[in-house]
Amino acid sequence: MPLGPRIEPVVDPGQELVRDADIDIAAFFGGSRPPSSFDILLPPGVDLLVLDSAPLELAGRVAAGGWLLFEDDQAVRVHWEAMTRKIYFDELPRITRAHREFAAAVLDRNAWPVVDEVRVLRLLRAITDDLSVLRRKSHADDERRADPIWLRGVKYTFVTAIEACVDAAQHICAAQGWGPPADNGDAIRLLGDHGALATTLALSLRKAVGFRNVLVHDYIAVNDEIVVARLNALDDLDEFVRQGR
Repeated sequence: MPLGPRIEPVVDPGQELVRDADIDIAAFFGGSRPPSSFDILLPPGVDLLVLDSAPLELAGRVAAGGWLLFEDDQAVRVHWEAMTRKIYFDELPRITRAHREFAAAVLDRNAWPVVDEVRVLRLLRAITDDLSVLRRKSHADDERRADPIWLRGVKYTFVTAIEACVDAAQHICAAQGWGPPADNGDAIRLLGDHGALATTLALSLRKAVGFRNVLVHDYIAVNDEIVVARLNALDDLDEFVRQGR
């Protein structure tokens, strides 16, 4: 399913067209083993972005503003486009803020505070409060768990706890000039790469970010048993708070 971004020719004011811009093509292949961009033979001046493995920011820009050139499975295309747009627009404010903070940190290193400790501590406190809620919910009896509101509360609290981890990670990366991250999971990875988090914890929290993404964006397909089981596996969030201090 190739999608092409809008392409404008390069023109000198008052002159005839001097050259065409390079052509960028994006394609979503689906399946478990999509090709890499180097596996596809293309004419000179044509670059391929494989959407299956593209960062959210790039994939979202294609889904939101690309032109459809060809599709061989409309249902697959519609599902990918709708899901990618939803996730992209949901994450766009965080992406924009991360880029803005990163640019400010790089351009004005002397004046920019390395890390806003008050902001980070406030986020860590929010995670601690959410963990307290989740622990209370883990002790609910069968009658309480049978109430649909109980499970909805568990899911929402997981989302807010993990989002606070992401917000803290994005801020630290921006303030330190690490990145910018390709996505929320990548912000966690960068903390591990730079020693701000233990490598094993960074890996575990990247999985937690994926868990949050499923809760937010693919909630119809969520396995509720996995959500309930996660109540007994809060150590990674606890450790994030400990190491963040």
